[in-house]
Amino acid sequence: MKPFTYQAYLWDPLIREQLEREVRRARSAAVGSLLARPFRALLASLRRKTSAVPALPLTTRRPAWMH
Repeated sequence: MKPFTYQAYLWDPLIREQLEREVRRARSAAVGSLLARPFRALLASLRRKTSAVPALPLTTRRPAWMH
């Protein structure tokens, strides 16, 4: 690959596209690591906590008048 200069960036559309693609990839990785990944981890931990608690009691109690 040719050495990078600002002139080459302006004149060569292939170099410009390659650098812009790298910038988009780096931006996406940064957003993913700073926002999306911790948010997904938080949702997963909340999901684990709520699934450990039963929705209904396991034993049913009969009213006193039914004994």
